Amino acid sequence: MPHILVVDSDEASLHNTSDLLEQARYHITRADDARGALRTIDNHAPDLIVLDSKLRDNDGLDLCRRIRRSSDIPIIFYSTYSQVEDRVEGLKQGADDYISKYCQPAELLARIRAVLARVERSRRLPSDAISSGAWTLDPQRQLCLCLLYTSPSPRDGLLSRMPSSA
Repeated sequence: MPHILVVDSDEASLHNTSDLLEQARYHITRADDARGALRTIDNHAPDLIVLDSKLRDNDGLDLCRRIRRSSDIPIIFYSTYSQVEDRVEGLKQGADDYISKYCQPAELLARIRAVLARVERSRRLPSDAISSGAWTLDPQRQLCLCLLYTSPSPRDGLLSRMPSSA
């Protein structure tokens, strides 16, 4: 069950968003300010953050920048500030998505699922071996192989079978 941190200074919005996500079977941690959000991130490492752009003790954009300095936890801004300029600035600061609080609950849930699925896919090891020149990386078996050809010495008695290098 993915762990989502919901950060919102508005108590009613924090409660409603958290309830919606709990009903969708997510594990929820709530924070009503930047300090509480940073404490949760340090202690519980959520899988995703739903963040309001305006917080009581800090600007949500600043909090997003601070998180991005040390973490790649996905961040979705969920805000009443939803003009194009607001959305663009949130994405510039490192958010993975920016959505208006006036959207339908199904849209918020769909965006959360999409971001979590993208993160999961990017963290999965590729299933096929990757080769480049003499090197082969096999993530499934956790092996890195180097197939180098070495010339046999004359005492191996193989020189007559080797192609000449002219």
